[in-house]
Amino acid sequence: MADEAEILAQLAISDPGESIFDMSYYKLRKHFSFVSGGLHTSRLIRNLIWQDHGKILLGELEPFHGNIRSYWYARVKPVLARAKAKKYAQKYDMMINQFVTLVVHHRLIDYADFGYTDEGKHNRKIGSGNRHIFCVAEKIGHMPLLQEIADDYDITIVALGGQPSALSTEYLLRELAAADFSPVEPVLLLTIVDYDPHGDLIGSSFVYQLTKLGFTAELLRIDLAHPSRMSHDRIKLNRFPLSKRKSERKKNQKWAAKTGGLTAYGYSALYGLEADAMTWQELIDAFDEQVLPYLAIAREQIVRRRFKEELARLMKELLLIRLEVA
Repeated sequence: MADEAEILAQLAISDPGESIFDMSYYKLRKHFSFVSGGLHTSRLIRNLIWQDHGKILLGELEPFHGNIRSYWYARVKPVLARAKAKKYAQKYDMMINQFVTLVVHHRLIDYADFGYTDEGKHNRKIGSGNRHIFCVAEKIGHMPLLQEIADDYDITIVALGGQPSALSTEYLLRELAAADFSPVEPVLLLTIVDYDPHGDLIGSSFVYQLTKLGFTAELLRIDLAHPSRMSHDRIKLNRFPLSKRKSERKKNQKWAAKTGGLTAYGYSALYGLEADAMTWQELIDAFDEQVLPYLAIAREQIVRRRFKEELARLMKELLLIRLEVA
């Protein structure tokens, strides 16, 4: 494995000897231009993030208590504007990609070092008795379903809201560590994602982020929304053709070769299904079927424990009411 100095050299990150944020147009162009003369925008952003990270650790720059977009407006966009980067106001995604490079791919920095607010914190919950079982949904709209499952089984749940956020994944791992979660056996990852290339990529990206950010246990992924759990009529009415755009063709063909698409059900391999083609009860039934062998605490025990906790809470409230009356 390459050490930090080697990684920084590969990424063309170096100390310019002065504050990048304070540089003039001419200095920005001097330090961060291609040989041809054009501005190397991604390298500029990468170096700015690295330098600001060091300043924050030294106490020379205050952490950013807003979301990651706050950093864009406060630090990156002004520098790109001063450097006269082409279409500089549209480079937000480029900044996000540079953070992913530094945080996820190379583990040089952490999002938490910047003090960013995690906008995904309300879309997850760490379990207790069965926190080693994860149920992860692609869509925020499935959060009530996840909550229902968590109430029954005391598992860890996450609603991703589309492509997983590496920032939220990092904070999830910090919460798990704070809960003394250090599994040595495989962790069951039950996903509710669309049965198509995009849904598969979302599940794979979440697994990738977990492992790159330090999750060491083996992950056993099982997709709950699957045509094998749907009737032929359901498949017939809900199937949709995958995109035929040239940019999507290779990805779609790779997924079709991996899964078979809907060939086992009498249709083309280049057909997919939304997770919403299954009812919530069907998804719950699929979860029940898969989770039983992995439970550390049975569902009945969880229900009894919650009943006792609720009874204790009600008795406490009743006692307080009596004391107030007296």
